[in-house]
Amino acid sequence: MYLNGDCETALRSVGALKALEENLGRPLCLVSTGIGSLIAAYYAFFGLEQTADCFSSFGKELCGSLKTHSLINLGKETSKASQMIEDFLILVKSQQSKKKLQLSNSKRFSDFVDARFGFVGERKSQIPVFASAFDLPLACEVFLPIHDRTVLKGATAFLPFFEPIRIGDRLVISTDSFQGVASRYEPFADHHFHVCLDAGPDEEHAPFESAMQILLAADLYRTLELKRRVLRQFNWVIKLNAPVEDSRQDVSVLYEEGYQGVRRFLRS
Repeated sequence: MYLNGDCETALRSVGALKALEENLGRPLCLVSTGIGSLIAAYYAFFGLEQTADCFSSFGKELCGSLKTHSLINLGKETSKASQMIEDFLILVKSQQSKKKLQLSNSKRFSDFVDARFGFVGERKSQIPVFASAFDLPLACEVFLPIHDRTVLKGATAFLPFFEPIRIGDRLVISTDSFQGVASRYEPFADHHFHVCLDAGPDEEHAPFESAMQILLAADLYRTLELKRRVLRQFNWVIKLNAPVEDSRQDVSVLYEEGYQGVRRFLRS
C-alpha cells in the first residue's frame, strides 16, 4: 500500500484504509511519502481504529503546523497552479537576500512530529512501514524504514520550504518535491499486489505571462509527467483528491470522503 498527499487530502487515506480493510484485509507493507508518511506510521504501529481516533483529535493541529507560507494554507484547498506560481514568486522575492536552505520556518512542524510521534523508535511496528525520500547527494529515491522521527521529517521535507534533513550519511528531501508519489518498493515488486492511494493534487493549467512563470510551469509539468510514469507501476491507483468545498470542515468528513472514494472505485 502506498500513501502520499498534502495534509487535508492525506487525511482521506484514513477512511480509504478502512474501506480497503473491510474488502481486502490489512496490507502486507506500507510505503509512503509526504504527509502520507505520518498516516502510514500511525497505522503500521497502532492499526486503523487508533489511527482514526488520533488524527481526529490532532488532524487540524497537523494542518496548522504546516501553515508556514501561502502555499500550504489551512484556510483554502490546494492552490491552483497559477496562484501557486504567483505565491512562490512573492515568497522567493522576500527571501532572495537571505542565504538559507529553506524559505519557511519548519520548527512548528518539527515540534509537532516530536510531540506526536515519540513512539517511533520506542516500539516495533505491527507491519513493515517505509518512507520514500529523495537523496540529494546520490540524486535518487531511497526507501527508509520508519524507525525514528528523523525519517518522518525527511519524508516531509518539502523543498524549498523546509530544509533538507540529515539521516546518517544521507541528505534527503520529500519525494513529493520531486515526483509526487513513491515508486514501487522493489523487494515486493514481483510477489504482491500494489495499491496506491493517490491523494496528491491533479494538474492545473499554469499561466505563461513571464519567463519565470514559464520556468516554474515547466518544472510543475515535468513533475506531473514523472508522477504519471511512476503510477503506471501499480496494479491499482485510487484517487482521493476530491475537491474540498470548505477545508475547515471536520476531519471526519475527510475520512468519509476517502471511505466512499474507495467504495466507488471497488464498485467500478
